[in-house]
Amino acid sequence: MGEKLKSFEKLFWKKASERIEKGEKFLGVFSRKFIKDLEHLIGTDLGSKAGKGGIGRRRRPFIARYEHKECRYFTAFLTTKPYSRIFVNLDPCGKKERGLCTGLESNCFVLKDRKRGQALLYGIPKERFEEFEFELCGFCHNMDVLERLKLEVID
Repeated sequence: MGEKLKSFEKLFWKKASERIEKGEKFLGVFSRKFIKDLEHLIGTDLGSKAGKGGIGRRRRPFIARYEHKECRYFTAFLTTKPYSRIFVNLDPCGKKERGLCTGLESNCFVLKDRKRGQALLYGIPKERFEEFEFELCGFCHNMDVLERLKLEVID
């Protein structure tokens, strides 16, 4: 039975990556393991530093889409803090009920870049983005918030 489950998961991820290639918007989560490296790449604060609890954040959710012509993932990071005032409802994103996706709030906001002073959409090169493993939580529908954000191209 375990082999069937592994085969199903491989098929699911193959189909999921094919859909991502077509430019669909998707919800994902980066684990603590990759947040610090992402901060370095983007040049901002995504919460890797220890807060009141003495340890950096366990995960950072995001919404992204892959643009084939640009060969980039256009990515907006999410938070429950309303600092940016750019509201996002994750209900249309098919959140899974396992792993890092579990317990994501439906109502959140685009993370405000503390160093640049605004909420941004980061254009991350495909090869750099795919260096950082993430959990795919679901595909999003009617998520026009990405089109309204100012783009910051990362090289």
